Amino acid sequence: MRGKVSYIMGMVFVLWVAFALRVWDLHNLPPGIYYDMGRILQRIWRVNEGYGVLLYFQDIAEPFDFLLRAIYHRLTGGINLYMSQLFTIWLNVLAVAATGLCARVLYHKHPHRNLISLFASFTLATMPTAIMLGQHLFRANWLPVTIPLTVTAIILAWRTQKMLPALLSGIFMGISTSFYTGGLLFPPAMALAILLQLLLTGIKWIRVKQLFVMSIGFGLAMLPWLYYFIRVPDWFLRVGDLSEGQSPLSNSDLLLEHIQITLATIFVPTSLHDLRYNTFTTAFLNPIFVVLFVIGLAITLWRWRRSWYLTPLLIACIMIFPNVLSSEPYQPVRMVGTFMGLSLLVGLGASELYRTPMKRLTGLGLFAILLVTPFYTGYQVWYHFNQQAQITNPHMPLSIALKYRLGFEDLLVDMAETEMPTYVPLEYLDSDLAVNVLRIQRDYTVSGYDGRELPNGRVVMPRNDQTYGFFILDYIPAQYGLVLPDTREIIILPALSSDDATVLHEMILNEGNELTNDKGWVLGQQQILDDTHVFSELSNVVGDVIATYDDTLELVGIDAPSELIPNSVQPITLYWRLKEQTGRDYYSRLQVWSYDDISHGFEHTSPLVGEPDFPLNIHFNIYPTVMWEAGEIVADTRYLPISETLPAGGYRFALAVYRYPGFVPVDTSAPVRDIWGMVGRTSFDLTQFTTPAETPSTQTIVGDAYHLREYTLSMPSTDLQAGDTLSASITWYVESLTDQDYITYLHILDATGTLVAQQDTQPFAGQFPTWAFPTGHDVTLDYALTIPEDALAPFTVRTGMYTYPEIQALSVTQDGELTPENFIILE
Repeated sequence: MRGKVSYIMGMVFVLWVAFALRVWDLHNLPPGIYYDMGRILQRIWRVNEGYGVLLYFQDIAEPFDFLLRAIYHRLTGGINLYMSQLFTIWLNVLAVAATGLCARVLYHKHPHRNLISLFASFTLATMPTAIMLGQHLFRANWLPVTIPLTVTAIILAWRTQKMLPALLSGIFMGISTSFYTGGLLFPPAMALAILLQLLLTGIKWIRVKQLFVMSIGFGLAMLPWLYYFIRVPDWFLRVGDLSEGQSPLSNSDLLLEHIQITLATIFVPTSLHDLRYNTFTTAFLNPIFVVLFVIGLAITLWRWRRSWYLTPLLIACIMIFPNVLSSEPYQPVRMVGTFMGLSLLVGLGASELYRTPMKRLTGLGLFAILLVTPFYTGYQVWYHFNQQAQITNPHMPLSIALKYRLGFEDLLVDMAETEMPTYVPLEYLDSDLAVNVLRIQRDYTVSGYDGRELPNGRVVMPRNDQTYGFFILDYIPAQYGLVLPDTREIIILPALSSDDATVLHEMILNEGNELTNDKGWVLGQQQILDDTHVFSELSNVVGDVIATYDDTLELVGIDAPSELIPNSVQPITLYWRLKEQTGRDYYSRLQVWSYDDISHGFEHTSPLVGEPDFPLNIHFNIYPTVMWEAGEIVADTRYLPISETLPAGGYRFALAVYRYPGFVPVDTSAPVRDIWGMVGRTSFDLTQFTTPAETPSTQTIVGDAYHLREYTLSMPSTDLQAGDTLSASITWYVESLTDQDYITYLHILDATGTLVAQQDTQPFAGQFPTWAFPTGHDVTLDYALTIPEDALAPFTVRTGMYTYPEIQALSVTQDGELTPENFIILE
């Protein structure tokens, strides 16, 4: 009884230490919101606001963690970082208790199993890395809980021959696998441990039944994961937290190097990688625990034939490989699967040390460790987030200001709390951090520009270098958002012209005042606007519906340059409108296609996505389509890097729209090439093909769009003879635009009306098609035809246009009257 009470008191002490170390000074340990935190909180807010699960995983590949957090926040009354950190802390403290329970079950025949349990749980409770991870919103924090629960359940199942523990072990293993990428290696680790037990104890029918029940539990827990895997094409590829670049599996030298770095991170760190994870002065295990670990490891190898004794070592060895196979083997977050194995071996080492003849002295030493270690660890954690140069010098690449976007957050708070309206590039508002600061914490609403008079205020250009966590933009921003603190509104404005955006950008950088936070960090430049500010003339560029996607999302305007500039970034603003709110998220891709349907410009890596030409949600964070009001006009500016080898000719904007789940392209009313809708036109080197002109006085019109201004023939048609070559030049004035690719022609007919020579072609051999013809311009087309030697004079020359492939002639109007033949006779 005395031993039981001592153990319970000891475990209460361990759990209290675990909680105290994780919650101590939590409001600024760590300060700011890291990217993962921001996205998880955004998804929680989205779900709790009734907008559904965003099946667009990106960096947050597994949706289950934030779904459970969403329920937790509903029960606790609101969404904020502190409460979500507490959720992780409770999870982490539960992992400490689960590790202690696992130790008691695993080492149930050991005379000091209570001591093993206490020191194993104490190791996890005071492990600096576990504490730091335990203060974050990382889905990885589920593994320290589910792994010991899995091991505990399967050992109990093996020992009692009951089916319920076997079922639970499968469920816990499934949770481990589906909640975090690193958990994908846990089933192989468990399979290896179970295989070893089967070799040691023999295969019995009861074991087969238990493994079958375990597999059922595993399958049940994996059903949601499998559902997403099946329903969302290529979802498994989006779970890619592991290796980027060259795989260590294909390079033995790289594999050995990654293993060395990974082990050093646990035992003897040689460098600081990231302030989120490992401290500057300690590894996962402090020096005393490393000694106990070595003792526990030696005992484990010595007694490897004992039931399940090798399990902690097998799991620890296999669960380091998510780190080894990653491109960043120094990141402890992917090694959380090793926590249980390391802790159990430390606990076993402590108990074996206690079995030595110097039992009393050893006991006092272990007791001293229990008292001193929390203070040692607490100091390391405090030092880690408060005293290093990475904290005090915000210009260092590994600075906490960069990792937690402190300057970015300060800028958003400043915009929210000032009395002055603020114009800021929309890219910075369309971020998960802006959602957290403005929408979640301060309940700002968002809408598209509704034509209101835009107020004076200030325009802010953030400092977008690598210092404070701002996005690094490689283009001059043209689209801005307006933050109105008095009404708690964010207005998504139409885009400025490229010239206005450039002038404004240079004016702010050269003439603006520095905007600083209370630490003196320069957050950006700000310029106070006068009564004639550049935003005052903005309006939505809206006309007829250009294209409808999914019978719901209408493209009602395009604001794009009439001519492209090679080797530049061109802003193209799309104006969208929902016919009705269907509760869907829409994504789009925009490209610039030449006359031969080859892409010469598409979006490179964006602030949201680390991949080029990836479907982007329309206002991914701040105002996705699922939040729009029906009938509202919302501007969406995309920035296309144009090829430096751009050939002269006509170009179209190819726009594909997708909806989820999966990359499912939707139908469109626009002219289609595969999944792409052709929704606009532009050109390069327009002067090669057209000249500006006034409307001609001639009354010969083809298709209601093309006026025949003039034509010249190398000889009159009445003088043509067999064998002659006729050269012709025909000038058309373009009165209106078309989306069609018309064929223009010059025909020669003989005396019998037989077509003896023809030239049917796209204008300029397709390089500048009719869909590229700009209004208010003349386009001159040249032809050359040779009449066959056996043709009969006199000859008739005619011209016109027709559709292809339908071969439908365009109407011809002369002096206000339609001609029945739909062609023009040239004399």
